[in-house]
Amino acid sequence: MTKNFQGLTGITRTPDVVFVVDPKKEHIAVTEARKMNLPVIALLNTDCNLKQIQYPIVANDASISSITFFLTKIKEAYTNGANGTAK
Repeated sequence: MTKNFQGLTGITRTPDVVFVVDPKKEHIAVTEARKMNLPVIALLNTDCNLKQIQYPIVANDASISSITFFLTKIKEAYTNGANGTAK
């Protein structure tokens, strides 16, 4: 339990959005987000169902370099937006 859920203990409110890498594998997270009416952003391959994702990023969801690239760019965009320095 601690290994799987310790990162969630500090959450004090519902997130505004859910980001998922490989929604086919993480289908439970997508289903729960949809039940809570949370938008889902997902990095997904062509074997995933696009209809379940509000904001799809079609790319290789199994390649470490692809995942790293997109997560870095999303982190940069989030940080810039949070700091008011969006380009």
